[in-house]
Amino acid sequence: MVRIVLTADNHLNAYYRKMSPSQMGERRKALQSAFHQVIEFSLKNADIFLQAGDLFDSTEPGYEDILFALRCFHQLSEKGVRAFAIGGTHDTPKSKERMSPLRFLSELGVLHFFSKKTGIETSKVKVNGVEISIGGMSTNTRLPNSEDPLKGVSFPEFGELNILLLHYGIQGHYIPGAQDLTVPLGSLDLLEGVNLFAVGHYHHPRDFRIGEKLIIIPGATERMDFGEREESCGFYYLEYQSGKLDCQFIKVETQPMGQVVVRSPEIERALDPTSMILERIREASNPRKLLKLKVEGVFTPELYHQVQWAKVWQEGKAGNFFFDIDLASMKMNPAKPDIKTGGAGYSEKEEIKKVATALAEKASPSEREIFLDALDLIMEEYNKRR
Repeated sequence: MVRIVLTADNHLNAYYRKMSPSQMGERRKALQSAFHQVIEFSLKNADIFLQAGDLFDSTEPGYEDILFALRCFHQLSEKGVRAFAIGGTHDTPKSKERMSPLRFLSELGVLHFFSKKTGIETSKVKVNGVEISIGGMSTNTRLPNSEDPLKGVSFPEFGELNILLLHYGIQGHYIPGAQDLTVPLGSLDLLEGVNLFAVGHYHHPRDFRIGEKLIIIPGATERMDFGEREESCGFYYLEYQSGKLDCQFIKVETQPMGQVVVRSPEIERALDPTSMILERIREASNPRKLLKLKVEGVFTPELYHQVQWAKVWQEGKAGNFFFDIDLASMKMNPAKPDIKTGGAGYSEKEEIKKVATALAEKASPSEREIFLDALDLIMEEYNKRR
């Protein structure tokens, strides 16, 4: 029997613009913890370890994360677990002058890195009498989005079990409407000899078959944004025996992530809108949690100012590891309020600036910078919509 662990999209060293340095340090540890759970399982249960792209979140990760990854793969190597990896969209340099961070790990001998982007490289290994041909093709960031990454490609060397590592969207199993490079299902079906496609890039785990071919998208080991808050995170464990491949998704423990939604009609009906929002935040809060308050609906300036937003911000920040207020789905309606402005008229843009500036003035120096950054982002989005 051959035992295989497949992971992808670990995004070590991911950067979050709105987090403080101390929060970034803790978030980095959470990303490392999720990946280390995969390593710990592999040390006990795997013969082969596959990483299908985006081990790192950038082409220049910090030294701490490079050392962490080196230790992890060194542990696998010491245990006799052979590791293979490809570059993903985040850790593949766009310039030929830059080097993938995976090259460092490869040069140190702790993993086999398939660096080629325009064709499949293979490496043969023998495990418990089974000859396995493992192939990989790193992400080609220069291909047009309309191009098929597998066009004109063939699997060069066969074994009893043939595996191909990729890092692209898969037709019908990716974000609807996304403009990223996508591999057509027909291309997977026509690629001769491959028994298992191990595909990174999509953060939502799934497995399916096209005839006798098994396609596995392991998903991410941590939720990277609030759109993934309900998603399961983990990796796949596979067993190959007597020509049969079985797979199992295994969850890892992650940092909790959640969202509270408040809509303008609810604020309008509430006797005390601030207390209503604060109660919802308290119910959803956790000291380890990344929590977002999403404000939706149409607001008049008068309705908006019924909420003590500074108090809401302070409550959310105090009760959670990270807290954010999302106003992207909120619309201001200047036609409704009866505002006396001496003929100058109501300016939605100026109202937004006024509110953000008022919040910033009441905040601490560190919080003030966050409010002003948020104002810049809102103004940028506002100008796009005008």
